[in-house]
Amino acid sequence: MAPNKYLLVSLPTSISQSGDKDEALTALRSSVSTDNGTTVPFTIPEFKIGTLDALVQQADDLAKLSNACEAVVGKVGDSLRSILDGDEDKIEQQKTINDKPVDQYLRSFQWNKVKYRADKSIAELIDSLQKEIVGIDNDVKAKFNQYSSVKTNLAASQRRQTGNLSTKSLTSIVSPKSIIRDSEYLETHLVAVPNTIVKDFYKTYESLSDMVVPRSAQELAKDDEFTLFGVVSFKKVSAEFVHKAREARWIPRDYKYVEGGKEQEAKEVDSLSKEERKVWGEALRLGRTGYSEGAMIWVHVLALRVFVETVLRYGLPLDFVAGLVQTNAKLAKKVKSNLDGAYSYLAGNAIGRDKKGRAQKDDSAMQAELAAAHGGEDYTAYVYYEFEIVSHHRNGLQRAYQNQNQLFLDIFPLFRSPRLTEIVISHLCSYITETYPNLRQSISAIVCLEARGFFFAPVIASRLGLPVVPVRKKGKLPGDCVGVQFMKDYGADDFEMKTDAFEEIETGGKKVLLMDDLLGKGGSIMAAKGLCEKLNVKVAEAIFIFDCDGVPGYQQTVNKTLGGLKRYAMITLSTSNIGAPVN
Repeated sequence: MAPNKYLLVSLPTSISQSGDKDEALTALRSSVSTDNGTTVPFTIPEFKIGTLDALVQQADDLAKLSNACEAVVGKVGDSLRSILDGDEDKIEQQKTINDKPVDQYLRSFQWNKVKYRADKSIAELIDSLQKEIVGIDNDVKAKFNQYSSVKTNLAASQRRQTGNLSTKSLTSIVSPKSIIRDSEYLETHLVAVPNTIVKDFYKTYESLSDMVVPRSAQELAKDDEFTLFGVVSFKKVSAEFVHKAREARWIPRDYKYVEGGKEQEAKEVDSLSKEERKVWGEALRLGRTGYSEGAMIWVHVLALRVFVETVLRYGLPLDFVAGLVQTNAKLAKKVKSNLDGAYSYLAGNAIGRDKKGRAQKDDSAMQAELAAAHGGEDYTAYVYYEFEIVSHHRNGLQRAYQNQNQLFLDIFPLFRSPRLTEIVISHLCSYITETYPNLRQSISAIVCLEARGFFFAPVIASRLGLPVVPVRKKGKLPGDCVGVQFMKDYGADDFEMKTDAFEEIETGGKKVLLMDDLLGKGGSIMAAKGLCEKLNVKVAEAIFIFDCDGVPGYQQTVNKTLGGLKRYAMITLSTSNIGAPVN
């Protein structure tokens, strides 16, 4: 079944011969046709009307506020989807407005005169609605982030008990007798070696770095994927040994013997399980309330938008009828065509006509001018807005392919939707300006990573008035560069940045923002941070569209890799929601 699309239409009562509102609504129904959709009255009270200049500004403000409301409702829907693990039936049960199904609420809409008194000025109502939607966004985001953090910590604790030797806890595996403790000069390194290269390990570990104790390798444990070894070296070469171990595709494991550690880990898992259940309930309740309140605010914004545009379009005294048409995406085009044919005369000479008097759509120059005057939306001879409260879009990230050890993800489906792209850009711009109120005094530039970071970071930087500094693969930048090597799942790679990248940018006392599409295990973003630090530039934060914290095998690694680097992602991924539909 195709999702519902709603059309809000306002027409002067003069479309009927008598000028009666009921007859005008009947005329609208007739133009739409019952085969194409259901038309019901949409009651809008009369508000205080200010000056013409004020109305024009308010029309622009309401257009922006409507987009913001749509984004918030979508994000709350995304939060509900994550909380309910993508169960569509349960998700739809939570998506109500004032405890009514969405369709029922819209078809019986009445302006909430208690919360939004009609005797207030339009400017006051806009301010009130804006504050409420921002509050909902912040509350739901904070609670969902809390839930995501608890869930991630629980998953990490559980993986430490059940994962392979490269990730699981070593407390119950490594005997304190197997490691050197409290030595002034020697240290035991624990490394998880893929079973496929164990023979190479035995051949090379003694010469991996200086001062490795010969024949010190001791097999401590083995599973289907890895073998855990203990290797002894002098402490003075520990850092070099660990670095070269990673280059050899061995995974160094941190381990420190703690008395009673096994029992403590079991208590930690139990405590986190209880906290996760508690916060899950809180997040679900707040998500359900946030969706209801956010959608209600959005509909009130749309009602106010119709009123303001009606005054601007038809003038005073006010004598109009507003109707809500419930249809679907396919039939909406036919409804629009019918309305254009019936009411294009309301635009006078603004819309051309053919010899039979039908509205023409090919006057591109005129249409471009009219669209520019109406915030980029297609101009119509009457007041007309399309919207969807419950719609299903993909989150813009899909599985590209997967081999035995790595999952490769494709972000490009996101850019197929201009609406989703704009939501991402606007959301990240809002996050940055809210986090750094004195942006120009605290942030000097946005540093973006090759290659997918290049698609959106420059757009965000342009909107914020910040310069962009690129980080590219080795050999791609001209002139003198600084470089750094970092490890990926499937080998080493090199990033470079021009040595004069910040010469024309005022960096004194300021920091930069790092930006990429997706945070996996953190190697590339830390390489970019290292390049900035080589040029004496400090990093404030790393910002992403997607964060893989919920994907098994990533969270523990990325937290260890990033250390104390502050980070933010618009969407946290789990294995279940990669490529799943979200609002």
